[in-house]
Amino acid sequence: MRKIVAVLAVFGLCLGIAMADEFSGLIKKVDGNKVTVQKTKFNQADKKFENVGDEVTLTAASGVKVTKGKFNKEAKKIEAGDPLEGGLTNETLSSGKARATFVTEGDKITEIRVVGGGKKKQ
Repeated sequence: MRKIVAVLAVFGLCLGIAMADEFSGLIKKVDGNKVTVQKTKFNQADKKFENVGDEVTLTAASGVKVTKGKFNKEAKKIEAGDPLEGGLTNETLSSGKARATFVTEGDKITEIRVVGGGKKKQ
């Protein structure tokens, strides 16, 4: 009986990890808790982002975390930084040019790490 319980616990943990997904994309539009995203990937050879598939509209979870993303050089990935004021209503997200890393569980966005707002450098 103990073995069965242990196997079920491990299976549940693996299922939870498998359902969580992390991807990068360009935020096209935010309408309430609906976020339209163009998934992208970075092409090392061209040093440019490429679109991957069609635009998708995802629903943000009720407690979605919206933060400034910080690049961790050791882990070579974007990590959460300071929270963005206003969350989903922040003007950076409505620019149509904000790049971000999205963390999802199932079909809900649980975290958005914004890494660019599309502002031109002077």
